[in-house]
Amino acid sequence: MGTIPFYWIDKSTSYWIIAIVLLVRGIGAGGILSPLMTDSYTGMDRSQVPSASIGSRIIQNIGSALGSALITTVVMAYSNSQVKHFKDALQNGHYHVQPDQMKSFMLQHMQAIQIHSFQYGFLVVSIAALVILIPTMLLTNKKK
Repeated sequence: MGTIPFYWIDKSTSYWIIAIVLLVRGIGAGGILSPLMTDSYTGMDRSQVPSASIGSRIIQNIGSALGSALITTVVMAYSNSQVKHFKDALQNGHYHVQPDQMKSFMLQHMQAIQIHSFQYGFLVVSIAALVILIPTMLLTNKKK
């Protein structure tokens, strides 16, 4: 839930708000990781714990790298498509801007595309996090 507010953050958002959102997100991530790791060792023999620890750490590292790569790809693909759409609209005369204002207009529009691309990336991360809630219902402490 701590990731969802990033969808609405833009260049006018106060740093204090961003700091509070990051704090909440960090507390949430920290509050999830320890119980999740504890639950992953439930029912194991003592001799299996070292192997499980290494295995879970490898999975975390690979998952983090894969997730970062996927989100970067999503943000860049969205950004590139929006830039292409903007260029096409400019060439087709959809914007009526004075020549002396064109540089400022283009800069503002490119900044807006950049912000929207990151917002879209955070939306995808938020949706993925909500989908991940489904397997949490299968944790051992949920079973009767």
